[in-house]
Amino acid sequence: MKTLSRTLIGVILWLVTGVGHTVYAEGTADAVVLPVEDLKAFAEIFGKIKSDYVEDISDSQLLKDAIKGMLGGLDPHTVYLDPESYREMNIDTHGEFGGLGLEVTLEDGVIRVVAPIDGTPADKAGLKAGDLIISLDGIKVEGQSLDEAVSLMRGEPGSEIILTIVREDRPQPFDVTLERAIIQSRASAVSCLTRVLVMSGSASSRPTRPGPCAANWCV
Repeated sequence: MKTLSRTLIGVILWLVTGVGHTVYAEGTADAVVLPVEDLKAFAEIFGKIKSDYVEDISDSQLLKDAIKGMLGGLDPHTVYLDPESYREMNIDTHGEFGGLGLEVTLEDGVIRVVAPIDGTPADKAGLKAGDLIISLDGIKVEGQSLDEAVSLMRGEPGSEIILTIVREDRPQPFDVTLERAIIQSRASAVSCLTRVLVMSGSASSRPTRPGPCAANWCV
């Protein structure tokens, strides 16, 4: 792992100090000039974390977190999907899954219920549009991405999960225990468009061009 890390750091430094200071957006002739000094700082920080941090962190996790950090500073409809998240998104729009029966979105760092799906566990439990989900089985939602929260809420049909809810007309947060069931995806839930950067599983592959997908997810 240390050898891989040194190689990766070397590649980053080569990109920002050697050739290739200009890159081109896929499908266009528009040049994008790389911020060389900032990328040098990124490579140095990456190296310090790998050499000095108290816990081992994989290269892929560090880079994934860096990408999420970059996109987190943009509008809420620009997201990064790794291959697993992209698979989940396709299930969301084209299949069925073990879940709760909620259409949700990310709002101000918490999960907001857009609508319960009729006849599902969430609907039968009385969850409402506008409810805020602040924790899942005691795990705080704040700081998680929407796809991470979606992964926690989906699961084996028959298994249970505890949602902590904040509701406008309730003075205190309250818990709701739901049993997951088979949820049929509904195309109508895909009501918003977002800009998506999808990275394939191959390190040598190019990212796909940004395109439309669901900003609201079914869980």
